Amino acid sequence: MKLSALKRETALFLMGAVLIVSLFLLRLEPTLLIGLLTLLLLLTSWWSEEILLFTLALAVLVGQLYRFSLGGLTFAPLDLAVLWAVVYYGQRLLSAPAPFLSLRQSPLFWPILLLSFWLSASWLFSLRIFTFGEALFGFLYLGRFLVYLALLLLLSVGQKASLFHRWTRLLLTSIALLGFFQFWFFPDLRLWERAGWDPHLGRLTASFFDPNLLASFLLLGLFFLLTEAGIFKGLILFLLAAFFFTLSRSGWLAFGVGVLGGSLGQKKWLFLSLLLLWLAGVFLWPAARARAVDFLSFGPTLEARVENLKEGWEIFRREPFWGIGFNNLKAWRVKKEDPGQAERSASGLDNSFLLVLSTAGVFGFLLYLWFYGGLVRRFWVTGQTILAFGILALGIQSLFVNALFYPANLLLLAFILASHSA
Repeated sequence: MKLSALKRETALFLMGAVLIVSLFLLRLEPTLLIGLLTLLLLLTSWWSEEILLFTLALAVLVGQLYRFSLGGLTFAPLDLAVLWAVVYYGQRLLSAPAPFLSLRQSPLFWPILLLSFWLSASWLFSLRIFTFGEALFGFLYLGRFLVYLALLLLLSVGQKASLFHRWTRLLLTSIALLGFFQFWFFPDLRLWERAGWDPHLGRLTASFFDPNLLASFLLLGLFFLLTEAGIFKGLILFLLAAFFFTLSRSGWLAFGVGVLGGSLGQKKWLFLSLLLLWLAGVFLWPAARARAVDFLSFGPTLEARVENLKEGWEIFRREPFWGIGFNNLKAWRVKKEDPGQAERSASGLDNSFLLVLSTAGVFGFLLYLWFYGGLVRRFWVTGQTILAFGILALGIQSLFVNALFYPANLLLLAFILASHSA
């Protein structure tokens, strides 16, 4: 007797949940995890698309529990899974009639193509500033981002919308469950400070180890679920609770702006109810109330972000046209004898838009705005205004944390595009 699609997906995710919990409780060797992921990727090549989606979702769940380095750039299993997904969907597209014609139907085709070209050219012209060895880190970072852009483009047209709807809901539910597991059993993350992570205490981080980036992921997921609010109200409340316990002030601000914008259209009472629930939580939960009060004061976190903005703007002033090459911030800091936090994903620049402006110059920045605006327009013109406000809210949070370049967010965005593809 065949299992339904939902039961099959649930069974696969239960397997993944057991693996994640085992990593937390038993600290299994990372090589075992990589072996299992590799096996799943190989199975994908001759079995079904659902195994690929399971692999991608499981890689998101693994998060930062395991990472490996290449050329100074840190990769996670998700990067390997996304690379395989690009090969998978690229091969499937090429086997279809008139493949490039179908790609050109996507409103993201020209923005992604021209943005990819300019980012690559920006990096090439950076060799006038750096040696190839110094710019290798930026080259690898660029390559990874181009792979994610390719997946966004491939999944924006001609996909099985219902399949991606199910997997997106399942992924969001699993991340929230994992987050509450961590929040209940492992609220103190000071143990991970030696590995270079911030020592968060009493905040929901799941396997991302960064409550702000997790908040950006859940924020985008909330707006996705709000498009189906009549069916998944319970799941929305569950995800909202997980989002709340990240205690992310940048996430809260983005959520508030996005919800206020959404309340101007349809389902205004639903949006206003969510906003009231969130405000009640901030008022009643002491830790949340303390975070809100800190937001109004010029504390060390805000001071560090202001310095971060100054650094990015200074780089742009020195190299306004080409920038210093995407993403050569680590090489720039080494040259200036200020390595800073160069090991992290944005190499120390928190603002996603400023990251593009300083590393790809003004023209690269304009192309990126075209791409970002294309994402908003993609949902706006098809009547999915809630998702358009979700993309805008993500952009607001990316002014404070590098949310628009975070791999898990890019994958979730690709899933959402596929679930609304023509």
